Amino acid sequence: MNPGKLDKRITIIGPSGNQNSYGETEGASPVIATVWANIKPLQGREYFWAKQVHAELTSKVIIRYRQDILPNMRIKHGKRTLEIIAPPININEQNRYLELLCKEVI
Repeated sequence: MNPGKLDKRITIIGPSGNQNSYGETEGASPVIATVWANIKPLQGREYFWAKQVHAELTSKVIIRYRQDILPNMRIKHGKRTLEIIAPPININEQNRYLELLCKEVI
């Protein structure tokens, strides 16, 4: 992959803070890193749930290789927040780029 295609600045956000005795999340989510990425939309869909229309967009995000990315993290790009929904893929096992499959609920 051409590194020049990593043209979007994203922030990778870690899992939410601690859970209290009621199972609610407390505390802010830590920022893991701010990196350059390539974001490609893969598929979009709309569905009805509880008498409301919901839209969902699946995207593929490519970043430079990092060992600290987990499937329970989120990505912030501008006003958009994407959830990583699958384990990161080490492209060609070369430790150069990671492919992240993400979901954005609109």
